[in-house]
Amino acid sequence: MFSILQVDFITKDGAVIPFQGFFSVSTSQEADVFIGHIALVTSLDATLQGTYQVTVQARDKPSVGPALEANITLNLFTVDQSYRVRLQFSTSKEEVGANTNKIKDALAQATRTTVYIVDIKDIESTARDRGRSYLDAYFVFSNGSALTLDELSVMIREDQDALIQLLQLGLVVLGSQGSPTSDVSKMLSSVIIGLGVALLLVIVIMTMALIYRRKLRAIKAAKEARKTAAGVMPSTSAIPGTNMYTADRANPMLNLPTKDLGFESQSSSSDLDHLRGGHQNRKELPSLLPILKATSGEAALRPTEL
Repeated sequence: MFSILQVDFITKDGAVIPFQGFFSVSTSQEADVFIGHIALVTSLDATLQGTYQVTVQARDKPSVGPALEANITLNLFTVDQSYRVRLQFSTSKEEVGANTNKIKDALAQATRTTVYIVDIKDIESTARDRGRSYLDAYFVFSNGSALTLDELSVMIREDQDALIQLLQLGLVVLGSQGSPTSDVSKMLSSVIIGLGVALLLVIVIMTMALIYRRKLRAIKAAKEARKTAAGVMPSTSAIPGTNMYTADRANPMLNLPTKDLGFESQSSSSDLDHLRGGHQNRKELPSLLPILKATSGEAALRPTEL
């Protein structure tokens, strides 16, 4: 009788994590040989990468005497999903399933690994390229390491016998399970690039339209300037003292500083003397009035005296 005593998970960093309830063991008998079968109870965490150490105990049930028992530790390796390889075949899913053993033998011969087939399915008609069905598998070495797609492709090409046998079984394409995702990524990248180009074209068109409008405005302004130079004056009134018009919102105030024109320094001294003499003569006029009156009186008396 077999039983599981302990399950530990050892990460790549060396940390030990205890697990319980992930595995179960069943016992079968062939003649006098007892065989234990280890199976998964629940699905494992795909993000964990490392080794499961499962301690199994074998114990008999004698009719007479004490029971005998023995313990053994098994290492169960976990392989990252990125190592899952997809093989496309030109035959249907049923034909691939019928030739599974031959396909596994040819792949094991070429790679020297243990081949674990995960799934066999038909390819949808809308997504068909060259194959009609595909087979997903892992290629694992005894130390727990696995083959990548590129390594598998090189090994199959190097073994011509295995390659010919696989081609006869309908193998047409080697690929990874992540290829649909990569196709989606490429499509998204193409869409993003297309949107970027469209946005750039819109910006260029808007810039050209703006430049064209500015050129039109400059041409109109040049025409108006030529009309003014030819003598066609605007209808608005001019501001005195400037060459601007009221429509131009010109400021009529020139704000020029006051300046002595120097007219006083340019006048002659005789002019100044004349002005002074005239001023003095005006002051002497009142004193001459009685003399003039007396003279006129004497002139009037003289005829009577005669």
